[in-house]
Amino acid sequence: MDVILSVIQPSYFPSVSMCGKILVSDIVVWADTFLFKKGATINRMKIKTIDGGRWLTVPALTRGLSAQQIEKVRIDNHTRWAKNHFKTLKNNYCNSPYYFYYIDELSRILDSRWNLLAELLEESMLFYRGKIPLKAEFIKSSKLPGVADRTDRVLSWLKETGCDTFLFEPFEKELFDQNKIRAKNFSLKLYDFRPVKYHQQFAGFVDSLSVLDLLFNEGEMSASILKRSIVLDQF
Repeated sequence: MDVILSVIQPSYFPSVSMCGKILVSDIVVWADTFLFKKGATINRMKIKTIDGGRWLTVPALTRGLSAQQIEKVRIDNHTRWAKNHFKTLKNNYCNSPYYFYYIDELSRILDSRWNLLAELLEESMLFYRGKIPLKAEFIKSSKLPGVADRTDRVLSWLKETGCDTFLFEPFEKELFDQNKIRAKNFSLKLYDFRPVKYHQQFAGFVDSLSVLDLLFNEGEMSASILKRSIVLDQF
């Protein structure tokens, strides 16, 4: 039986697709040493409003700073970002079937004062990991050997974690040497996410939303919906 390793970029209440990737993994490398990138999903989540998708962003202190690792990024708390996020979630999801199952815990998370972005991202991970639930073991990349070359990093982390299969997404095909990994007797699996439509607030279906959208609308059915959206191919 395959023991599957995946690598995910820490994200603020991440996409449904990312949660699907975690669901089919045995061990997940929480890549907190990867570089912070503006415009990525690291510090923002996408929710659904009556006007369609909308991004909620945690402001990060980046001015004058370059090449920051995610674990070192600090939050700009000069704005009322957390209160605004809570208000927006309330306004758009208060009529969803499972809103009252989760909102108190989300309120606690957003009411806390966070200084390091990584700590908030980890708290968001603990929240959705317990609600789906996701059984994978998480290991921070900061606790693993730092290897610059992508292929050598995959090989190193496979060995360190005791996994025999690396799970990757279509956009990663050209980012590492597949033959080199196979030559070391490791396997590869391609992860593809083909979203199954689920109940959402407001008209029309929008994909690539935060896992919060799925949880607010489908609750305990979330894991089943994720499983039906996942396609795995031996590669």
